[in-house]
Amino acid sequence: MKVQENIDKIAWSLADKALFVIYGFIQLFQIRNLEPEEFGLYALLIGIHTWIFNISDSFALNNIIQFGMRQESRKKVNLLALIIHLILVIGSSAIFYILTDFWIDIFKEENFYLVTNSLVFLTLLTIPRTYCLKFFYRDHNMKGLFFTDLGFFGSMSALTIYILISYKTFRFEDMVNIYYIGMALSSLISLFLTRKNLIFGLKGDTKIKELLKFSFPMTLSTLGHSIPKNLDVVFLKLFFPSATIGVYGSAKTLFRLFDEANNAAYGLIYPAAVRQVEKNDKKALSDLITKSVSFLLIIYAFAVLLLELGLSNFFIKLFFPEKYYFSISHFNILILSALFLPFVILSVIINAQGKPFVVFNFVLISAVLFVIVTLLVGLGGTEKLIPLGYLTYTMSLGILSYFYIKRNIGFKFIYLFRGFKDTKSFLTEKFKRK
Repeated sequence: MKVQENIDKIAWSLADKALFVIYGFIQLFQIRNLEPEEFGLYALLIGIHTWIFNISDSFALNNIIQFGMRQESRKKVNLLALIIHLILVIGSSAIFYILTDFWIDIFKEENFYLVTNSLVFLTLLTIPRTYCLKFFYRDHNMKGLFFTDLGFFGSMSALTIYILISYKTFRFEDMVNIYYIGMALSSLISLFLTRKNLIFGLKGDTKIKELLKFSFPMTLSTLGHSIPKNLDVVFLKLFFPSATIGVYGSAKTLFRLFDEANNAAYGLIYPAAVRQVEKNDKKALSDLITKSVSFLLIIYAFAVLLLELGLSNFFIKLFFPEKYYFSISHFNILILSALFLPFVILSVIINAQGKPFVVFNFVLISAVLFVIVTLLVGLGGTEKLIPLGYLTYTMSLGILSYFYIKRNIGFKFIYLFRGFKDTKSFLTEKFKRK
């Protein structure tokens, strides 16, 4: 995937992620007007909701990309993916709702019913959006993705500004209602933009056994991956009060900038990697890997350096009230994870090569390390070290993925600096044209 030939897709992808950044600033104003206890409940809701849809994404929706490249199989793949998606997400949210009293006893949180009640309706609103997003990624339609996310984040931003101007405060219910409206509008836009892709049928050479064989190990990997990424707040709730979860959640909200940058890279890299593997174009695949990792690592390293030198302290104290200041120490530990996120991207390449069990083994090892570290932190009641579990997980998965790619594809250490050379060549060529 040459940068020059895909500059429009990259531009739309960057514009899309700019929406995340802009809404990230809006969230700062939401958080500063929320009590940590209420933001803790909201973080639990979003963590569980995201976990459910990530599992379905791996087990059902990724098949749209992996097998939807074959034109003759698209109708059947679309139908099977939708059916499995519906069963998984509706069934999971219903189980959480039925077990409300159980969760209240486990977490010692009498307001947890607010989370399970909200989860069911939010799940129904999210189904169309998550399903249609896969068509954007499969076809590298970053423009469609941008307008879908614009509806999502734009509406939530406008409603946030309205509520803050009118009422000067925020509650858990406000956060949830804003999310409902944003998700509903985004789902409607995605359905409209992908209406030509919504074709269904039973004809095609792709069998459900083939889909399950591919998706099962990927789902196992996602289960492991989602523990530190999405369910960490649920896990930590066993040891710490909702207010502590809210403060940690505010640090994770800031860290989401790095996460979304990685998600953007994933959306561009995975479909491209699948194509190169299918064509058996090893050189193109190698170029894709080395350029992606190098560019991300250079950007992340520069950002981490600035933040650790004091920018995070300045930024959080500028936007957050004193009750959230403890999130500075959380954030400074979390951002160290960004240095390993480019290497985590390599697990996507391993999946594209049809070796999801390799990734599962790496995720399992990393998830076990996360659980061990988090248990030690929780049992010790060391609030300051709460993010250490996530850092351990990301570091482990990144290192394991890097050494696998190095051994099997020949990723040399020097390739990590390829981004400098390519950037210089690109800029030199642009100046010559002028």
